[in-house]
Amino acid sequence: MNKDCISLQGINKFYGSGQARQQVLFDVSLDIPCGELLSIVGTSGSGKSTLLNIIGGLDRNYEGTVLIQNANYANMDDAQLARLRNENIGFIFQAFNLLDHLTCWENVCLPALFDRRHQSALREHATEVLDRVGLSGKTDARPSNLSGGQKQRIAIARALFNHPTIMLCDEPTGNLDSDTGRQIIQLFRDLNEHDGITLILVTHENRLSQVAHRIVQIEDGRIASEQINTHPIRLESSGHIDGTDEVDQEHADPEKNAPNAAAPITGDRSGHQEAEPGSKT
Repeated sequence: MNKDCISLQGINKFYGSGQARQQVLFDVSLDIPCGELLSIVGTSGSGKSTLLNIIGGLDRNYEGTVLIQNANYANMDDAQLARLRNENIGFIFQAFNLLDHLTCWENVCLPALFDRRHQSALREHATEVLDRVGLSGKTDARPSNLSGGQKQRIAIARALFNHPTIMLCDEPTGNLDSDTGRQIIQLFRDLNEHDGITLILVTHENRLSQVAHRIVQIEDGRIASEQINTHPIRLESSGHIDGTDEVDQEHADPEKNAPNAAAPITGDRSGHQEAEPGSKT
């Protein structure tokens, strides 16, 4: 791995004001080298998604310093930060966030909304990215006609459209059945290994965290432990990897969806503090 791609220094985050003011992140410092596949794990309300939003520049109301490829968020205006996010960071969310009135290729092109390239060039590039995630045959389909796994692949293709160096993934397998989730996890690992994309996966799922190079556990707004994963697992799926036979969550075998037991993560843990509200994960 190379120099640090992301550096967090003394991050504190508060919600509310006056007597209702509550601290949800406590002096979080973390360096992430370029090309790392990092997993941030923790229970709901631990602060992991709040931290991801700060890393991605979606939340600017915090104390401390965030450096992305040596660029300090504090020194950027809104337009500069928006440009950095659009050109360098891809976002993937649990809820997919696709627009049902657009086709798959149009959804993938959303990062190029203000791009001056001709529509045919945008469609050609979108088709290439869709092929990369195994959905070349769904170019003109609508998201409402796709399975959960296919929707997440569209979301990944959208995140890849502008060739990001960083991808931030918030519970990316949370709405998927176990077999489809394994396919998506393997796709993330391939993007990291073959494209050198720095990947940060926020999750509470043990199966997802165990593919990472390093596992950081967040508890009550603090880094409780860090574990170097010397043998990241490679998840094999019983389904095809072409994205055409994935099962939607509502039709999945309930036994397949049983959560895996979480493996313990080693490391020193800090003292207990008041947890972040459950609405902020």
